[in-house]
Amino acid sequence: MPPAPTISSTALAARVEPKVILHITHHWGGGTEQHVQELTEYLGDAAVHLVIHSRADGLVTLSAPGQPDVAFHPQDDFPQIVERLRGLHVARIHVHQLFTVPIDVRRLVEELRVAFDFTVHDYHTLCPRVHFKTRENAYCGEPDEAGCTACLEDWSRADERDIVDYRTRYTWVYREAERIICPSRDVAARVERYRPEANLVVAPHPRPILAYPPVAAPRLAPSEPLRVAVLGWVTAFKGASRVLGAARIVADRGLPIHIRIIGTIDGVVPDALDVTGAYETDALQLLLGDYRPHLIWYAAQAPETYSYILTEGLEAGLPVLVPRLGAFPERVSGRPWSWIVDWDLTPEQAVSVLVDIRELFLSGVAPEVPVHDVTCHAPTAGIAFYRTAYLDGEKRHLG
Repeated sequence: MPPAPTISSTALAARVEPKVILHITHHWGGGTEQHVQELTEYLGDAAVHLVIHSRADGLVTLSAPGQPDVAFHPQDDFPQIVERLRGLHVARIHVHQLFTVPIDVRRLVEELRVAFDFTVHDYHTLCPRVHFKTRENAYCGEPDEAGCTACLEDWSRADERDIVDYRTRYTWVYREAERIICPSRDVAARVERYRPEANLVVAPHPRPILAYPPVAAPRLAPSEPLRVAVLGWVTAFKGASRVLGAARIVADRGLPIHIRIIGTIDGVVPDALDVTGAYETDALQLLLGDYRPHLIWYAAQAPETYSYILTEGLEAGLPVLVPRLGAFPERVSGRPWSWIVDWDLTPEQAVSVLVDIRELFLSGVAPEVPVHDVTCHAPTAGIAFYRTAYLDGEKRHLG
């Protein structure tokens, strides 16, 4: 990646391009941070990117290319933040996260007098539990307001237990954002149920690879176990208990299935489960090459908005098993050697699915290609969105 262009008030005042984009996000990393970094790389010289991150100590950090990071108190130093950003000629704001971001983002938008976009990386603006999940870390089904109130009665923050009041706090985002960017049609469909007034556009995260490779089903000998990889940090809402339970059943019954966590998993890990530990993103394809899995299993039990981990599996050209929930099924719809199953499988049911999949590998007969459709009214952007409409600030080049 070439070095980012340095930025100065004098240089920016003398030119129209590149446009200066201010990204606002939290400090928790994950897919949100990956998107900010990849968007910066994808746009290249077309834009200069500033980033405001929250910090664990309550401050915020402003990062600008070619300049040292500067920490500010989000309230006491607010005038200085505005002055600094005006001097850097911010043209647009892209809000990625409001979760744990202490600065008054709405006021910042008003002071800078620029348009802003909001990307739905999770559902924090609609649900205090962030992922539409219950206290048991499973999909809540998105009940009515009474159901949400019952779910939140023991929520740790008393000021977030009234779901009507909570959602009202974020009404401004959906009414005032120039665009609400949804990484998948599933996201758009969910958001428009709550915020029909929002100007939604579906735009998958940009990636260097423009097309995924053909799916290659690895050969399986009768004497071999089905090698199953589970990727990333497998938390409770990403199906940790299901994967752990399945691994125990496989071990107890001596089934010809081998499960490896390429990453980490929450919970008590049985001796029979192979866990590699955390890895750098750049190392994942090498780890997959070492293990040579027949199948990548995604066991999430709360709706994901996009899933970079799924992207890694698709880029590897391997068969995948995904839940019928969130962005997963639409992203594998029409893809050979892919399975879509109920998101709430028990460990026993999951093992049964894996046994059946092994039989298909042995037969060499490809399964029926899955089809999944999502109904929403939002337009879907073409692959050029982030190079054209995104910087223009208009909902153009859609198709």
